Amino acid sequence: YVPSDNYSDYEAWVKNGMNNYPNFFDDVTDWLNQNYRLPHDVPIFFFECNMTNAYYEPNAKEIVLCYELVKQYHNIIYYAYSHTNDDYIGYATLSAVNYVFYHELAHALIDIYDLRITGLEEDVADQYSAYMIAEFSADENIGSDQIQFAAIINGLSHSEAQFQPSVFADTHSLSIQRYYNLMCYAYGNDPVYNASVLESPSFPGFDQRAPYCENEYAQIVNTWDYLLVPFLK
Repeated sequence: YVPSDNYSDYEAWVKNGMNNYPNFFDDVTDWLNQNYRLPHDVPIFFFECNMTNAYYEPNAKEIVLCYELVKQYHNIIYYAYSHTNDDYIGYATLSAVNYVFYHELAHALIDIYDLRITGLEEDVADQYSAYMIAEFSADENIGSDQIQFAAIINGLSHSEAQFQPSVFADTHSLSIQRYYNLMCYAYGNDPVYNASVLESPSFPGFDQRAPYCENEYAQIVNTWDYLLVPFLK
């Protein structure tokens, strides 16, 4: 956690967690260290990047999460959940950043383990993030909530500007696609807990995708279980 005068509040958030979730990212990292075998250390940095971003750097073999991204996510979550309290908004923000962390971790594992994947790596990384959050959260409902927070971030980040031709050439799917994909993974993991999504005006057309979501999510779990077996302690 690199000190930052400009983002000291967000530095404290990611370093110390929230009232009900202290040591948020330290606990995540401890769990990973206990369960994954790596050929070398993979440093994880939070620092001020002068841009809103997060990334895995393959040459340095390190993961970077920018305070600017944490601030942007907090602003979006505050807009979406202004009717709740500060603790909930803080937890939702950390949950969405956690999704990004696992997304970047997927890039790291694909590189370090030379994993054989098909499809766009960015989509595969989104699937890994949903898999980790849903399968390994202490509470399954918390996992579903965290994936939904990440989906909301993508949904509210979508704009008409995303339909410019250059965006279609990007390695990332459109934010609105990621929005629906993540909700499908959450729904596929637990259709009962997430049943309200079917009737939500925020997800028009989702009822046409929903019947396939359990199979989609099961396929993700089966694939990542298979890929990771050789590398788990």
